[in-house]
Amino acid sequence: MSTAAVARIGNTIAGKYRLNRLIGVGGIGAVYAAVHQFTGRHVALKLIDPVVASYEGYAARFLREARAAAEIGHPAICDVLDAGQESDGSLYLALELLEGRTLDAAIEAGDLRFEELCRVGVQLLEGLAAAHDRGIVHRDIKPDNIFLRWDEAGELHVKLLDFGVAKNTKGGPDVFTTQQGAILGTPYYMSPEQAAGDAVDVRADVWSAGAVLFHAFTGRPPFDEDTYNKLMGKLLNQDPPRLRTIRPELPEWLATVVDGALERDLAARWQSARTMAETLRLEGKAPIELDWEVHEDSTLRTESFFQSSDDDRPAMAALAGHSAPNIEIDVELTGGYAAVDYDSSATIQTEALTDFELPAPPARRASGLWKGVLLGALVTALLAGGVGWLVYAQLIATQ
Repeated sequence: MSTAAVARIGNTIAGKYRLNRLIGVGGIGAVYAAVHQFTGRHVALKLIDPVVASYEGYAARFLREARAAAEIGHPAICDVLDAGQESDGSLYLALELLEGRTLDAAIEAGDLRFEELCRVGVQLLEGLAAAHDRGIVHRDIKPDNIFLRWDEAGELHVKLLDFGVAKNTKGGPDVFTTQQGAILGTPYYMSPEQAAGDAVDVRADVWSAGAVLFHAFTGRPPFDEDTYNKLMGKLLNQDPPRLRTIRPELPEWLATVVDGALERDLAARWQSARTMAETLRLEGKAPIELDWEVHEDSTLRTESFFQSSDDDRPAMAALAGHSAPNIEIDVELTGGYAAVDYDSSATIQTEALTDFELPAPPARRASGLWKGVLLGALVTALLAGGVGWLVYAQLIATQ
């Protein structure tokens, strides 16, 4: 740990936050457990070093995190309580103090049940949907930015962290000043368009959420390379493997959800985190209302799963009611990975989730169509018999 970061323990920030202990150190600052001197509230205080804060763009990026997260107001988004700048140039951000662990640590431990991983996915996507409704694209969805906590009843809750590279597609250039073509995010979970430095919309977050879920269910990211250049080469030029090529025992509905997020073609990808969340929550057993939006300067609405009725893509075919072709992709597996944009000594084993429990297949409900057909035939026969009897009686009466 940084000696300077440890030395700040016991200091008071902004005249009100006393630093009690160091939680973690990053490339541009540190996070502390702190207590508000007047209210007694315990918070997580994120500090940026004054030297780093003086660099062009860093202060704007840091305050962007506060502004973006604070205006969303969703249970799956970590609450931003306060933000400001010290006289020495240090920037601070006060967040709710969370007890638990990151999804990254949970994947490494391999102790989350199948149902819990599905719950993580649903809550993550619902939080993203709330951000997207405000025109905010996170752009750095990764297991290390997804925090898991358990309440007193043992219920699992997700908190999405770190909006430091978020983009507000409805905001002006003075608020979100990321240079066009800049590559921000974590390569293992980054969408191809983001890796290429192209403009991104909410579908970039959809890809990243799919990549995170792929990692959570298989124990490895979709693209797993030991060098940055190899990783970027695959991300820009190859399709990721389908979920069931790695874990064939996983249910088809889950593969539909994850594979649909990892479509390279933007038109074939899930157009909305909300629709993806609903499909995951309902395990693909119910129809979805197709009200998909893309926030990128203008709003795009689709009337079907794809941009045209003739454009049925394989990854969504199960939801469209068609059989999807099996796409075989050769994937070279490695023993683990190390993230390239932050310091980490953790190694994620590819067999981390060997023993998770799968839910029993949903019982297939018998169709009631045949009952309706028989009832209709019986009613028709009775009516025909009645009419025939009346005609016969009339003929007898006239003779």
